[in-house]
Amino acid sequence: MLKSHKKLKLSEFEVYFPFEPYNVQNEYMEKVLKAIRDGENALLESPTGTGKTICLLTAALSALKVERAKQNTNWDQERTITSDTPMARIIYTSRTFS
Repeated sequence: MLKSHKKLKLSEFEVYFPFEPYNVQNEYMEKVLKAIRDGENALLESPTGTGKTICLLTAALSALKVERAKQNTNWDQERTITSDTPMARIIYTSRTFS
């Protein structure tokens, strides 16, 4: 962890964020983590410039770290993915108005 990163506790997840998050960023990450944890779909929106991309990436990586720890899977160890392997899917789209 870099010295400048903030370690946040959101639900049961530890999220490492590059700076002190705004309230809207905390809420966004909590909703991402809830959807991943519960296996739900989430349609999230936030105004331009609120940090959606970094929130999504840091939250998703935190959830992945917890899942890997549950499975006792080493980050370097190869896993066999079969059609029966449940996988979270993140679809991220962005629309910029000019």
